[in-house]
Amino acid sequence: MSRSRIIPFNHPSWDYSLWESIESQADLMTQDDIDYIAPRDRGGSSNSDYWTTNGRKTPSGTVVDFIGLSSNFDNLDQVSNLRQSIIEELERKATRIGGRKLLDFSSNSDDWLEVNWPILAKVVGAAVASVGSEQGFWRTRGKDARQSHKFWSEMKREGTLDKSGKGTYLEYENWQKLVEGFREHRLDPSAAVLRGQSHPPSTPVIIEGNRYFQNPIAIDHRVRMRGGWDTMEEQGPFHEYHGSLTFEVIRKATVSLSKGKISDFLWAIHGLCAYHVMREEGLIQHKIGLHLVTNLAIRRMTRKVGCLPVPDIAKSLDTSFNLGPVLKILHDAGLIDWYTVDVSIVEAAIAELQNR
Repeated sequence: MSRSRIIPFNHPSWDYSLWESIESQADLMTQDDIDYIAPRDRGGSSNSDYWTTNGRKTPSGTVVDFIGLSSNFDNLDQVSNLRQSIIEELERKATRIGGRKLLDFSSNSDDWLEVNWPILAKVVGAAVASVGSEQGFWRTRGKDARQSHKFWSEMKREGTLDKSGKGTYLEYENWQKLVEGFREHRLDPSAAVLRGQSHPPSTPVIIEGNRYFQNPIAIDHRVRMRGGWDTMEEQGPFHEYHGSLTFEVIRKATVSLSKGKISDFLWAIHGLCAYHVMREEGLIQHKIGLHLVTNLAIRRMTRKVGCLPVPDIAKSLDTSFNLGPVLKILHDAGLIDWYTVDVSIVEAAIAELQNR
């Protein structure tokens, strides 16, 4: 293919039609192939020899790579049919952790049934940066996880235990002092709290009058993260394993979802998002999170688009980091499915779309 993209800029809706026409001839990538590609993909995402419109050479021929939101997410289509039972189960979970008094399931019931994709994408972006460093793909780890860990620790230490059983809180004056302290390190917890206006389940802090309470599901998530850290054979500082611990939570959540346990999935993901108190302008968070993960999710949820060609994704991201390791990390976490299609099949499908 001589064009710069698989799907032309002026025909964005071909994303659905292209995958629909070639899906039956697509092959799932093997773990061995993914493990082989990741450390050998060098250079920026748009400069790699792997992600070109001419395809990637393999021992069995030349192929084009495609990725899409994992099929583990398919059961989210059942949410509307199971609405009441899911809400009831979420309420039971809140009662079990002692958080029912703070969490509103009546006026915000729709929010409890929806994933906050923009925030989840930022969580994934931050975790990718951490895991990539852990696995030796790049040096940059970032300070976000350390600052987030410090925020939760300080809020707990400075907080007062509510006598009615709502958990730990800060009075307004103490909350402002905490926020000002973190702003000096380019972290603004109050910005994270604002997300509660659009999606209450994923807010880190619940405000009641002049009191700022820790969201119970964020604390529940922190407990589960700590449990995963405690079972590690080789332990370092908790924040240094933020990425791998995060992806373990996501992997378990998507496995639950694939088994039809929708409430378990939503509870885990809401807790994960609520726990995310990090900078809003991180490069990895935006490029990998908002531009890649959210793009796949929104297309899947709104237009049923299965997969997108990786060469087009690589070109649109146009970043200096290596895309191969990123795709491996996302795949291993159960977030994406990764396929290959013979380049001749893709060319024929594109030609057919052009002739319609």
